[in-house]
Amino acid sequence: MAQATKMGADTATLEKRRKALTGHACTKCGQDISFGDLLIVKVMQMENGRPRSRQVEYHRKCYSL
Repeated sequence: MAQATKMGADTATLEKRRKALTGHACTKCGQDISFGDLLIVKVMQMENGRPRSRQVEYHRKCYSL
């Protein structure tokens, strides 16, 4: 989205891009996530004595600590 503002995109274009779907499904609720609501959390786990990281996708409203 930062690229669009640098190019001078209007507000309607920015809003349209924010509402577009990302192709990710929320881990908590299972629904599709739009670009404006996408929150990617990096999770570190120990597996066989070695750290492993993975990315987990959430809606902003679904993620809580």
